[in-house]
Amino acid sequence: MAQRGGGCCDGGVSHDGGMPRGVLGSPGWREGFGYGLSLWVHGPRQPALRVEVCAGRRLLVRQSGAPVLLAEVSPGWGGFRYARADTFRSALPPLRASEARRLGDGSGARPWHMRWAHRFVSLLERSTRSPLHRGRWALRVEPEDVVTDAARADAQWEPLLMSAPVGGVDWLRQGGSPVIALRRLSPPESARVKSWRRQARDGVLPPVLLWWVSSICGYVILDGHDRLQAALAERMWPAYLTLGMLPAADRAEPAIDHVISRYQRVMSDPRVDTAAAAAGRSASQVLKACLERPSTMSSSRAGPVPSRIPVRSMITVTYLSPRRV
Repeated sequence: MAQRGGGCCDGGVSHDGGMPRGVLGSPGWREGFGYGLSLWVHGPRQPALRVEVCAGRRLLVRQSGAPVLLAEVSPGWGGFRYARADTFRSALPPLRASEARRLGDGSGARPWHMRWAHRFVSLLERSTRSPLHRGRWALRVEPEDVVTDAARADAQWEPLLMSAPVGGVDWLRQGGSPVIALRRLSPPESARVKSWRRQARDGVLPPVLLWWVSSICGYVILDGHDRLQAALAERMWPAYLTLGMLPAADRAEPAIDHVISRYQRVMSDPRVDTAAAAAGRSASQVLKACLERPSTMSSSRAGPVPSRIPVRSMITVTYLSPRRV
């Protein structure tokens, strides 16, 4: 098991902040946003599942040396196209039905989400196919489900879920952060999905594990493709946890302030047409200029200060302490 250290910060787990309700949006990977678990990962330096930057605005997601996903950002920085290789293997071992029932009923309740967050950390610690590498991470918990109308849930997930092997995303029109399936979704009537559908009806379906990839402003599914399919087949809102790397505290705020101040300078220029389309182009140009200098926006991967005490666990777990930002 991962080492539970540090206790609760500033009163422990709070009910403020959190992910946008009812629709997946950018989680804002900053300290104090959302609630869940804060992770100090002590190794390795190079993860098995990682994103590599290629020439020509291209990105490659690779797992254990094998290409998993290739993406190309559009010339105007307004979206991207992708192609999936279907070589991905889940970052977690298969979950058993008995384990799902042991962790209890109550999908949508925060204690239930937190039990699964701790379980996922334990599984990620032993995984050889995860994106975790040395540094500060967070495993965030979604708020209680507020989508009870099945038609609304389907309508919100349909444009977000990218399940085709080849597709594209328009960031300006998406209406939420895309969720990319890293492998083919099993048919709703397959044996595995039907088993998960029974658990969905019983209220014990485990959450889906998503990984926030800032390079595409979206998520990829680390584990739970069949569980996601089962929830949608039962016309239920899928429960999910989101994994992402926290930026270094001493670099996150200056980077954000730099982007905002530059955007304000551009938009205050009287020569700039403030119509919606022109404003979008101006914002895209500012973002492009910032991203052309990776040192401005990149996160530190230095990790924790070395200790003289031997580390018994690869992950040190504390609690996120949300505050409104």
